[in-house]
Amino acid sequence: MLISVCIATYKRPELLKKLLQSLAEQELNFDLEIEAIVVDNDRELTAREIVKNFNSTEKIKFIYFSQPEKNISLTRNVAVNNAKGEYLLFIDDDEFADKKWISSLINCVKKYKADGAFGRVLSYFCEDTPEWKRKSFFFNRPASPSGTTAAFTRTTNSIVKASLVKSVEGPFDPEYGITGGEDTQLFGALKKQGAKFVNCYEAVTMEYIPPERTKLLWLLRRAFRLGNNFTRRSVELAKNKKYLVASKHLVKGFFYEVSSILLVVINIFSKARSFHWILKAAANLGKIAAVFGYQYKEYD
Repeated sequence: MLISVCIATYKRPELLKKLLQSLAEQELNFDLEIEAIVVDNDRELTAREIVKNFNSTEKIKFIYFSQPEKNISLTRNVAVNNAKGEYLLFIDDDEFADKKWISSLINCVKKYKADGAFGRVLSYFCEDTPEWKRKSFFFNRPASPSGTTAAFTRTTNSIVKASLVKSVEGPFDPEYGITGGEDTQLFGALKKQGAKFVNCYEAVTMEYIPPERTKLLWLLRRAFRLGNNFTRRSVELAKNKKYLVASKHLVKGFFYEVSSILLVVINIFSKARSFHWILKAAANLGKIAAVFGYQYKEYD
């Protein structure tokens, strides 16, 4: 069975090399074949030589495309539209995969008769990153037992039936190509159509967190964007109930914003806890902004 690993990349040559090496070292069931599709979003084609340096074998083929327009949705769409596998696996260019990553995801969707599955993403840091930052909820995604319904859906460490994804025009919406959130928007729409998505605890990838992504300003922006996109998607998917859903998000957003600020003050002498609630306040502010039509453009 052929499966397609879809990778969007932008100016991360060393991390991309580490990712592709982890794919080359996968421990596969005898009937699995891989095509690793790398789509370079850099006009300077910095990923091209990296991909060319990996030799294709009977078990894995490395395929390179470029997509110069700054838009993550368009970049992902190039990978999906050129994929020939029965399943699509998604992994980001700042991750690398456990040796049993692919086999674990395949076994999971078959065992639980699911349309897709989402594995664990663990973070790793530079040595001098403070422990209290490492413990932030930002870098510690929830991990649920295999087979349970997936509450969090994203392209980092995931598998989905190719036929399901390709049934959607695009399939990733270019309107989310600068703001981010294109993956959860797509998977959210598929869930509303009845797709079954489960967790896969055994499928593990490691995500590198560089020093600049542990700084407060970057994290505030990311928290704001996540909150902004969450509310934007919720309102858009509500269809005929958009105004009702928007109103609920506005009321909840104001309540949680005030609560978060109060908790920042209460925990002012605890660096870890105050840091946590500062980020929560930023996320709630993003939710409120989304109700009023503001879209944060992370990749602009």
